[in-house]
Amino acid sequence: MVHTPYIAFADDDADDQEMLAQRVIEHYPGVHFEFFKDGQEITHYLEKCATPELPIIILLDYKMPFLTGADVLKTLCGDSRFNAIHKIVWSTSGNNEYRSKCFEFGAEKYFTKPNDIQQLDEIVSQLMDMLRISQE
Repeated sequence: MVHTPYIAFADDDADDQEMLAQRVIEHYPGVHFEFFKDGQEITHYLEKCATPELPIIILLDYKMPFLTGADVLKTLCGDSRFNAIHKIVWSTSGNNEYRSKCFEFGAEKYFTKPNDIQQLDEIVSQLMDMLRISQE
């Protein structure tokens, strides 16, 4: 079975998930998503996921029930299977302490959730750049 590359996306706000995923798919119809409602759910999924079936990008909301985005990253950084995966955090908060924690635990980018379509498209563009790099 050939594995389709995908983005694992954890956010407790279904509207935010839908907004970003819809925009990505509008511009890049071949992209697939796996959605998770909180940090604990995505962590359990990733820990059980076979290495060839891991996502290309892990996108995390910072503030989620059970585990924050930083908590998820901290858990993942202890396992080398996750080293090559792009890890992105987005949040309603631009708090520097949150950013620092995320970068400390392996986040490649930290985005503040967008207020308009232009900001959203910039995030989408950067995500797609990461996806292209991973597929080369």
